[in-house]
Amino acid sequence: MHRKFIASITGSVQVGTGGNNEDLIFNERDYSVKMSTRYNDKWGKVDLGRWSLKEDDANRYLTEPEQRRLEEGSPEEKEVLRKRIIIESIAETFKKRGFVINVVGEDGTVYTLGWDLSGSIKGAYGDGKLVVKTIQSENSEAMIDDKGTIVPYIDVKIKYVKETGGLDAEGKPEKEELDFIEKIDGMLFLTAQFLTVKDASTSFPGIVLKETPYNGNPSDLKVIMRCVPNAPELLLRLC
Repeated sequence: MHRKFIASITGSVQVGTGGNNEDLIFNERDYSVKMSTRYNDKWGKVDLGRWSLKEDDANRYLTEPEQRRLEEGSPEEKEVLRKRIIIESIAETFKKRGFVINVVGEDGTVYTLGWDLSGSIKGAYGDGKLVVKTIQSENSEAMIDDKGTIVPYIDVKIKYVKETGGLDAEGKPEKEELDFIEKIDGMLFLTAQFLTVKDASTSFPGIVLKETPYNGNPSDLKVIMRCVPNAPELLLRLC
């Protein structure tokens, strides 16, 4: 129903039912726009789709001198290049697909996020507003190679860099890193909270955020919310 509503107001054609591919296509004579739609009741874990690094990604996104530095350079050079490959790979995966994300708050406010994910993260990363963190934890995915060795995968977190308004010990603007995107079980999720998304919408390219307050009676909103069973109620037949 959510996709049909967006399709009707944008004049798009519904071509999918969610997941890793586009749901809608908006066609014009000279171009077309592929869109994925998402509908959530809160911020913090919005599914963006499956993504993983490919074996030949370094060859795709690095020049020959950069590829040599990736193999023979200093640890710092290798780290910078690895993180750039990650951003380039994510951007390429979502290059032909945008997102329309609706999140409904507890007060009935509807938050609508229009997002060119590919162009947005490339631009923000180039401007130093996003940083890539690669970590390995006990919960990381892994595989067994031909020799029987367990090879853990590296988890990826992309953080939003925001100035706090204060100064650090060296007198430079103090910054904090906030959750933005995370890879979980092979899937990418927008893990940013609302205030982070709102801040990013004013400083990132390719992000448009709109808030539509609920104009009805607050008591009606509570009644409607109570009429919608949650997952435990459905599973346990409590409603």
